[in-house]
Amino acid sequence: MINYNNNDSDPLEEVMGVEEAAEKWDMPPGTIKNLCAAGEVKAKKIGNRWIISKRQSVPRSKSN
Repeated sequence: MINYNNNDSDPLEEVMGVEEAAEKWDMPPGTIKNLCAAGEVKAKKIGNRWIISKRQSVPRSKSN
């Protein structure tokens, strides 16, 4: 088991899912998934879920 003390941060605090990204960036979830698949955002697919880095600026939508 990993023990995080005051000097270490929880790595899960650095990532978000599609729904959180959609709300944060005011875009539809489908657009977020498309941006992930196109490599327009820092993300990795784990199973059938996209894990997205919170440390990035708002991506430009492919429709813009």
